Amino acid sequence: MSAISIPGQPLAERILRAALAGDHPPQQLLLHGPAGTGKRAAAREAAWQMMDPHGHHGRTGTALDLAEVAAAGATILLADLDAAVGQINYHPSVMARRVLIIQGAERLRAHEGAARILKILEEPPPLSHLILITDHPAELLDTIRSRCLPVPFRGLGWRIAREHMSPFETEMRQIGLDLALEALAGEARGTPSARIAAIQARMEEVAGRNESEQLAALRAEAASLEGKRGERTAIKRAEDHEKRERRRLVTDGWTFVLDAGADACADALAVAVGAEGTVRHAERLDTLRAVGTPERRPFLERAIEEFQLSRAELDTRVEVELAAEALLVRLDEARHGAH
Repeated sequence: MSAISIPGQPLAERILRAALAGDHPPQQLLLHGPAGTGKRAAAREAAWQMMDPHGHHGRTGTALDLAEVAAAGATILLADLDAAVGQINYHPSVMARRVLIIQGAERLRAHEGAARILKILEEPPPLSHLILITDHPAELLDTIRSRCLPVPFRGLGWRIAREHMSPFETEMRQIGLDLALEALAGEARGTPSARIAAIQARMEEVAGRNESEQLAALRAEAASLEGKRGERTAIKRAEDHEKRERRRLVTDGWTFVLDAGADACADALAVAVGAEGTVRHAERLDTLRAVGTPERRPFLERAIEEFQLSRAELDTRVEVELAAEALLVRLDEARHGAH
């Protein structure tokens, strides 16, 4: 059996490789993460390796022992689900195993489709496997999540190579790592608003060290007019530009802070599931081991989702600081609940 390959997703790749390496792969997998990160392609590749572990059959778009169900609008149609569930209850027709892939698993309703899936999760038929795919793991029922092996996929922000980062991005991401690890450990002191104010102060310092050439030119112009007509206007123009630029840099900086925060949570989850080799921030490994314990896995999954949610909200929220403060409140609540 060839090793599964998932470009740009080392954490998901390592977990799936380990899961599929033995003679008895797990019967329930949960592939979760932002849209457009390769979950569906990975699910199909994992399904084929389960069905055909020795490569006796040619890969095709469909197979008798592979069933797929996707959401239609806001829900998964029960007729489609019942037909697929009926298939995996039978002995495999051609392959070594049967596999059912469900896309948009968060749309399984508590008293409808979810009840059918729970029965399979609790009493899986022999040689049958279930792969759930979701962009929103926090919306899944806990009874479903707890019975599946989680396979997290990282958003586009995870793929940024350090060597291509500007000093500004690097410093902002450092702030995001500190923010996330303190929140995961519960070490941060003060109210959420006070913590955000402290983070904003750090971001202001970083912005001050990364001023634009345009601002430098305006200041040079003001300096050249010292004691001359137009000096006051030039100084005012430079000051106004500095305020606008500083605000824009801090606002833009939140994208790097929140991406890095999700990155740190995923690193902690990697440690929790025994995949330390996929950690992106090895220099923080001691801290990651402290916060990334197996029993905290549900909390870490929730933390990733919360950071990604806050990152998405940057496109719609005017008050970035309020969104960040709400994030800390949710993380504090989730951490207490995890214990």
